[in-house]
Amino acid sequence: MWSDIHFSSYVVTTVHNARLKPLQDLTNEELRVLVGQKVSLEYVVPIAFERLFEDPFLGADLYRGDLLQAILRVDSCFWNEHIDLRFELDSIVLEVTLFFETLQFQLEEYQQLQTDCNRKEESY
Repeated sequence: MWSDIHFSSYVVTTVHNARLKPLQDLTNEELRVLVGQKVSLEYVVPIAFERLFEDPFLGADLYRGDLLQAILRVDSCFWNEHIDLRFELDSIVLEVTLFFETLQFQLEEYQQLQTDCNRKEESY
């Protein structure tokens, strides 16, 4: 068991409090901080993946997608030692990539329609 903390920063307090909870009870923010601090990755990454499979753009407390961004910053040595988790990450990355490729096409199409519409209005 960890002793009481004597250094009150957001990160230290969050990590300390999170370590006292059952894994399934961790908040998205606690997961993000634990991953960012490389604390117990072999335990918290699978929990984060459960949530990211539901919504890859899940936001903790900073912005949408911050949990995935924390996961993507994990050192490659971890993924090399945990191949099964790397394959799960690859699946999430593929989903996000396909989403953005589709969205990019639709955004470009929308922008072209807006450009065409503006030209028509200017010609009147």
